[in-house]
Amino acid sequence: MSALTTLLEAALLIALVGGWMVVFALTGFDRLMSYVSASAAAPATIAFIHSMFLVLGLPTAPQATAAASIILPIAAIVIVQRRSEASLSTATAAVSALGVPALLAVAVVSRLIRFERATPDTLLYLAHARLLRNNSSLFLESADLAERGLGVSSYHSLASLFDNDLFAAMQLNIGVASCAVIFATSRYLIARTHSARVATLAATVGTVFIAVTDRFVFSHQLVGQHGLVGLQLGATVMLAVSLHEVPERLRGIAIVSIALIGASVATARPEGVLSVTYLLFLLAVSGLISLGERSSDMSRLVVGILIFTFP
Repeated sequence: MSALTTLLEAALLIALVGGWMVVFALTGFDRLMSYVSASAAAPATIAFIHSMFLVLGLPTAPQATAAASIILPIAAIVIVQRRSEASLSTATAAVSALGVPALLAVAVVSRLIRFERATPDTLLYLAHARLLRNNSSLFLESADLAERGLGVSSYHSLASLFDNDLFAAMQLNIGVASCAVIFATSRYLIARTHSARVATLAATVGTVFIAVTDRFVFSHQLVGQHGLVGLQLGATVMLAVSLHEVPERLRGIAIVSIALIGASVATARPEGVLSVTYLLFLLAVSGLISLGERSSDMSRLVVGILIFTFP
């Protein structure tokens, strides 16, 4: 693949993920949380845009899908900025300093190393992606749609924008973000009983140990749902646990963002909506979510997931 197409792929990845990173940074999350959340929200946005286009009978051409998927987080940035006291320039600078180089590196590495593995299911995902990019109504008639959903096929359908069949950078970024979920979750839990230094060291060792295992690597190499669903479930938990830290005026935006990610799981797997709803129920009764007098936030979150799942 030429340097130009690699740069185009990197630019698309940065545009799709970077916008959401700014949204989450403005909402008050740290850089790591913003990166994880944005990496889960970007493919969720593409799948949601595709579902809306299909319901409305609009073309699902990759140009229109990519444009709409980039505009949505930009609109969220405008809304959050109006309600937030955080500086847009500060949030953008923080994302640019960390997110842009990281996403660019992921895109380059994804081209230097042929990371993907194919199975018979891969052909179905790529067939769905081809139908989406060709605006084919046959997509909705696929007998496999209910089991495989929109998530994976949606973001791979954009690969034709840089003359490829696979959006390899997005897939590799999902794997990197999954490592970040493991690290952040481990550090959070260990820090409850140990110092920050011990928590960081232990979380790093644990993350590396898991990331090099054959099962973890293989599940993220496959062109399939495994990596995407795992990341989005992890991001949903992380955001829900941190929801009480979001200022009241921004909590509605945060809930919508979590609902978008959770709904992507619900549409990617037949049992997804039950899995996400049950997971949030467990969090609600576990004590990890400190909503205080705002217990209605959890019900609003579940309703939001159901609304995003409806199309």
